[in-house]
Parts: sequence; C-alpha cells; structure tokens
Amino acid sequence: MTDEHRAGEFEAMDARPAGTERRAQTDRRQGRRRQVDTPVPEERRTGFDRRTLRERRGLWNRKGGGGLIAGWAAQPLTAALGPEATAPFARRLRQLAHLEFSDAEAERQWGALARHRRNLTNRVGRDVGDEVALLDYFLNVNPRLTQPVIIEGAALAALERDALTDALTGLFNRRCLESVLTREVARRRRHGATSSVALLDLDGFKAANDRFGHAVGDAVLRALGELICRHLRAEDIPCRYGGDEFGVVLPDTDQSHARIVAERIRSDARTHFAEHTAGGRKVAVTVSVGVATFGPTCGTLQALLKAADGALYEAKAAGGDRVAVAR
Repeated sequence: MTDEHRAGEFEAMDARPAGTERRAQTDRRQGRRRQVDTPVPEERRTGFDRRTLRERRGLWNRKGGGGLIAGWAAQPLTAALGPEATAPFARRLRQLAHLEFSDAEAERQWGALARHRRNLTNRVGRDVGDEVALLDYFLNVNPRLTQPVIIEGAALAALERDALTDALTGLFNRRCLESVLTREVARRRRHGATSSVALLDLDGFKAANDRFGHAVGDAVLRALGELICRHLRAEDIPCRYGGDEFGVVLPDTDQSHARIVAERIRSDARTHFAEHTAGGRKVAVTVSVGVATFGPTCGTLQALLKAADGALYEAKAAGGDRVAVAR
C-alpha cells in the first residue's frame, strides 16, 4: 500500500534545509533572476511570524509609540461607554488641550491633528508624538492657544485635583458640584435624563465647634464625609458645599430614590455620632437634608439649587434630623 500513510506519517514534499524559503525564479521587483533557495537569517524569519508581529505591535502600543491621536482616530464614535460616549474626540481634546469643541468639530480637528503629526514626523525624520503635534497645530496652524504652559501630566493632575477637591474632607468642592450640575442640565436637555441633588447640613454643629474647638469640628466634618460616601454609587458626586453643608449629585435618580438615599445618610449619621466619638469627643449632632429633582420648575442649575436649599431650610425649621423634598 504505497499510496497510504499511517497516522502521524506525512510525505516529505520539500527536502530543503530549515531556515530557507522558496523564491520565484524571477524577482518581480527588479526583473532579474535570483537563486531559488536563499537562506533567510533568523531575525528575518522571526519578523514573518504573525505572533511575533502581534507582540511587537502590543509592545509598541504599551510604550506609547502608537500615540493617542493615532489610536483614538481609528476608533468609531460609539466605541466608548456611557451616555456621553458619542463624543470621545471632544472628550480627548478637552483632556489634552483643555479646549471645548462640538462633537462634529472635535472629530474634524482630530483628523487634522493626525495628519499634522504625520507631516511633522516626515519633516523631522522621527515621531514627534501627540503632545508636540497638538501644541504646534493649535499654536501655529489653527491658533486656539495664545500662551500655553508646558507642565508634567502628574503635576497638572495634582493642580486640577486640588482645584476640585476639599482639602479637609477629600470630597469634591462647590465648584465641582456646580460644574457637574451644569453638565446634568445639558444632559437632561439632550437625553431627557432625570437627576437629583441633595443638600445636607449638620444640626448643632456650630455649638459643638465652639464648645470643643476646631479640631473636633474638623473630625466631625471628615466623619460625615466618609459616612456619606458609604451610601453612594460610583457615579454619584459627593461634595463639601461650604462650612458644615454638604451636597450630593445623584445622576439618573428620580425624586423617590433620591429621598431614600437621603434618609439612609440621615439615619446613619444620627446613629454614628450617637455611638462614636469624633476627635476624642462625643458630639451629638444630626443631619438635615433637602432634596430637589430636575423638573418643570427646576430646569436650570440656579433653580435646582434654590429648590434644594429651600427644602433644607424647611427640614431645619421643622426641628432638624429629617429629610424634606422640594415640591
């Protein structure tokens, strides 16, 4: 049975030694004949391996060689997640250059940036990177920046974090709360989203602060900040609104669910301060909460905050340690 093979046996079709590749008789690029069996160096044979190519590309991307612009420009607009995911170009330009563009304009600018980076790379003879291409483009080609300041990303992140957070509690500050609510107003207009805000105030905090001192008062504020965070989702925004007043932005939360969250915080605060000390002192403080939700009478940032503040005043006027909802 000369035409049959046992399992695991194969007919030897090519007896060339390892490390060689089969070539055509004529070099199609230059039209001259070449040797049929040409030895291929190890490094060149490695380069043809698909797995090696994938690993090299992955390493290149991890090192940043691919660049943010090139990578993001290749993504479709719907690649990101979340309700704001239809505009990744606008978000990335805001992160990189702190410039605001509409969705369509951001996509156009992103394509222009990618082309400008390629042009600069060809002129200089090396990859100039995203930052240099972006700076040159918005400074000289399409002037949007007048006096840009070069700063390390970590230092800039620290400055931005300090500008948006409260140093005592580690929560976001009032500026951040108002910025987030402004975006929520815009999101409501575009998508019809329902969001709420809760303003919290410590009952009896001033008397306790005067009696025990600012160190104890600071400990109470920090403890309340930590307590608030225990009852929130990842997308909720806890803020120190000012003094002993706190605010919480609750995206995609209607009035009834916002009240449930507020009641949980209020109840937990009463139990916590009744059973635990703050700064080495037992400080019997409670929390009043005012809740407001976007609606026909609360369609703007100012109207929403005014409604929540009015509900908070109502809760405190009724004796404190309670939740009031804006009507």
